[in-house]
Amino acid sequence: MPSARSGRGFRRARAASPSRHRRLCSPCRRLLPPVRAPFANASSGYRIPHHAARERRAVVTRRIRSLLTMNAYLSLQSRRITVPGRPGPGRWTSRECCRLMFKRSRKRLVTGAPLDIGVFEEVLKRGIHEERLALARQLSAFAADPATPRGDREAVEPVLLSLSRDALPEVRAALAEGLIEARPLGADLVLTIAADEPAIALPFIAGARAIGGARQLAIFKGADTARRVALAGRPDAAPQLAAAIAGEGQREVAAALLRNAHVRLDERLLKMMFARFNKDPEVVKLLLARDDLPVEVRLAHVRLATHRLRVAGEKDNALAAAQVAAAAQQAEEKALVAVLNATHGAGELRRALIFLAEKGALTPAVVFHAACRGHAGVLAHTLTLLAGFGRRRADKVLRGRGLFGLKHLYANSELPEDLFPLAQAVLATARELGMDACGRAKADAAAFGRKVLAHLMTAHAHLPMAEKAHLVRLLARFTDSDVRKLAEKLSDEMSLAA
Repeated sequence: MPSARSGRGFRRARAASPSRHRRLCSPCRRLLPPVRAPFANASSGYRIPHHAARERRAVVTRRIRSLLTMNAYLSLQSRRITVPGRPGPGRWTSRECCRLMFKRSRKRLVTGAPLDIGVFEEVLKRGIHEERLALARQLSAFAADPATPRGDREAVEPVLLSLSRDALPEVRAALAEGLIEARPLGADLVLTIAADEPAIALPFIAGARAIGGARQLAIFKGADTARRVALAGRPDAAPQLAAAIAGEGQREVAAALLRNAHVRLDERLLKMMFARFNKDPEVVKLLLARDDLPVEVRLAHVRLATHRLRVAGEKDNALAAAQVAAAAQQAEEKALVAVLNATHGAGELRRALIFLAEKGALTPAVVFHAACRGHAGVLAHTLTLLAGFGRRRADKVLRGRGLFGLKHLYANSELPEDLFPLAQAVLATARELGMDACGRAKADAAAFGRKVLAHLMTAHAHLPMAEKAHLVRLLARFTDSDVRKLAEKLSDEMSLAA
């Protein structure tokens, strides 16, 4: 019978994990459980599989690597050890297994003596202005150097904290300037510099690499407007900081955040900022200049602006209140149509229509104003939305397909019945000229309006002349100015003929 440490079975088990056997020195190997050959307990009839032995050894090896620390390494280097559970002393040898274990340790290995900071403390107590200034520059450069060991950086941390509270502003300014590029800094030191006078604190807050997301939020909660503006201009402004600015930041802070091109703001934050600052022209201008502004915000801005225009006109000229209301209504329709025409994709267009429907602003005038200018997708999605159908049905309407006819869909949408021939002409013209994925015709507004006018005159010969004149008059209201003159002239002639 082969022994426990020899034979073909042991050689096979050892070959399965050669790195663990070769890289473990004697103290580490003593801490591991013994691995026996598959036939070691053959007399009892029990076989130990290779994979079970390897897994057991791997688990214990991971435990050893997690327990070994820098202090244990230094103590084992200087004295003989006795492994628990194993009689007899052992000697720690600096081999590859030990180096591998401590490289994976989170603590940095420091083999030299700790840094003596007595000289620095003496300079702090008895040093003159020039000496403290030189010490601040040297220690800040030392702490900002990536090659500085972690233990040395932690050793000079109290000295840096004392320098940040120096009576002379030149010393504090030199220290803050030198620590801008330092990444690992203590929280007390960072907050002390951030609470200094603005000339020292603002450059540090705007560019210090040691101010992470949690520290940004902590500084924001206790800072004044100037410090908050400096935080909002950071290229690495954290998402939690952006949320805090959108929810409780001042107008200047919100404007600084909107000017920061490195920060990405989601739709929720943009809507929150518009709800808070819709009366501020500067913030509204910055919001409207963003390409990622939600379409609901643009539509809300149009309605809010026209409402203010209507109220101001009624106060200034009470006698012409009806004229002012009509002018404001036309301006609102044009602005809403411009926003709908600028949407990207069917999903954004449908969101805009749902928003207008919820606010009661999805009027037939807005729908046909956009449709007669070449955006047939507005008409198709409005029909399916009001009739209770989804987005796929709108695509079928645009392409003239579907199980139900357009007349049935139009009747369920509750749009004005007399505009149904105009809807037919718009959709037919869009299919003839070609459309993009959003339902926008591949022609300008003037060319599309002339095509719709020609379709009304030729495809609806069965309509009475008076009804045709009414449709042409409606088209003149909804189309471009060039087509409007032609449609109005044609409508007058048809009215005379009728």
